[in-house]
Amino acid sequence: EERQRELIEDVCREEKLHLNADNIHSDQGLSSYHGKNLKRGKLGKLMRMLHKGDILITEDADRLSREGMTETLNLLKEIAVTKEVEIIISSTGKHINKGNFRDVEMEYGIKGRMNNDEMAKKGSRISDSWYRTYEALRRNEKPPMQRPPSWIRNKWRTSDRRDGIEGYEIIEEKAEIIQRIFR
Repeated sequence: EERQRELIEDVCREEKLHLNADNIHSDQGLSSYHGKNLKRGKLGKLMRMLHKGDILITEDADRLSREGMTETLNLLKEIAVTKEVEIIISSTGKHINKGNFRDVEMEYGIKGRMNNDEMAKKGSRISDSWYRTYEALRRNEKPPMQRPPSWIRNKWRTSDRRDGIEGYEIIEEKAEIIQRIFR
């Protein structure tokens, strides 16, 4: 929160804006991923307070919403176009307003699509890797990794470990957590 406050103060100095300390809002503990910050938090209150000509400073657009690209763009549009409030992104210095919103919409749309594609790719790779590991362990073979995950213990052929791995044992206490995650 302190870092974000400093970013806001920096923007105000650069833009020669007066900062009203009473109007700094933070929704700690409320998820912007599910929009709780807008529905029940200070962002909802802030949205009701914003008027034409106001300036909203945020570190990045994703600090307002992480619900998804469409929802984030809709929120930005409501602020910049409908309410005619200038948004300043402190991390980039970018200004978003009614006059440039179409360009912003295009930029964020492309960026959001690329991020979404990248996340899907990473998710698929991780899922494939876990599946190959699971299958190898199920067949009591060496998984395609250097070390097993923390919930699996090597079962050595001999106590001095020189003869290699005989198989694997599941550490039940740790495996319970993994099982709960994937239920």
